[in-house]
Amino acid sequence: MLANRVAFVTGGSRGIGLAIAKRLALDGAKVVLAAKTAEPHPTLPGTIFTAAKEIEAAGGIALPLQLNIQDVDAAARAFETAKAELGPIDVRVCLRALRQCVFQCVSAPSDFHSPSVPPLLIHVSDPD
Repeated sequence: MLANRVAFVTGGSRGIGLAIAKRLALDGAKVVLAAKTAEPHPTLPGTIFTAAKEIEAAGGIALPLQLNIQDVDAAARAFETAKAELGPIDVRVCLRALRQCVFQCVSAPSDFHSPSVPPLLIHVSDPD
């Protein structure tokens, strides 16, 4: 279903983000894991690197990128890196952006696999 598609997942180092990333990979997508956690946290499990290893161990392709999604310039660089490494973005899952999804600021139609078909965008924000 998602073979050779690219999914960009923020907040993908643990929890629901990791679960979504693993499911996307299981369905054939190449997954960009964009999250802040590159070093182990004292009380929370998982980093972008351990998440990537889990996906790769299951036969998927993962690209871990350290990113604070609230930094628009860093998000733009992460998008460029993802496109250069894996190809145009087809699915965007925005789990960590508080009240905004900067993908809307940093992505243009040329960022995606097919400019005429908009990518799937899933935006989950905090309820407060």
